[in-house]
Amino acid sequence: MKRLFLPLICLLAALCATTQAYAVEPSTSRGTFVGGTHLTLWPGIGLDLTGDYVLIDDCWVGHFAVGAYIGANYNRIEYNNYDNTQESHLSILPRVTYGINFTDLFEMHTGLFLGPTFRDYSYAIQSASATGVGYHANDTQASFGVLLGGRYWFLDNLAFAGEFMYDVTYGVTAGVGIAFEF
Repeated sequence: MKRLFLPLICLLAALCATTQAYAVEPSTSRGTFVGGTHLTLWPGIGLDLTGDYVLIDDCWVGHFAVGAYIGANYNRIEYNNYDNTQESHLSILPRVTYGINFTDLFEMHTGLFLGPTFRDYSYAIQSASATGVGYHANDTQASFGVLLGGRYWFLDNLAFAGEFMYDVTYGVTAGVGIAFEF
């Protein structure tokens, strides 16, 4: 059930937007580049950069864009003050998004992404009977998933932004930040 939550929310947002979005002018037109940076707050801490280029601005009731996500994340989990897990990721993910303007100032978008994630991880046991036992490794995995985000334009070219991403490999990540339009 958890794996279906985010895709269902994306579908619900798209369906609800159809009745309200017809009268709203698009804030992003064809040829516009929308960039952004987010502080990833869960899980762990991280920073990401996004960029979307609007290809079609009159697709149904919204706009269609292609872009990329580049993100780095660090996460550390301690169990019982003895065992700990550390993981860091670097992801480079091409993405496609579809955005709908609910008002002149608020836009929501949903999309898909696919690309490589480079991971470095370790696990250590620090107990009285097994001090220092653990492992350290790194690998590259394919990341695929969906995203749901929103932007509130408080100036003509500057917005508060947030995104939830569900990756089939790593689960849910959430970030908040700013977006800018060229």
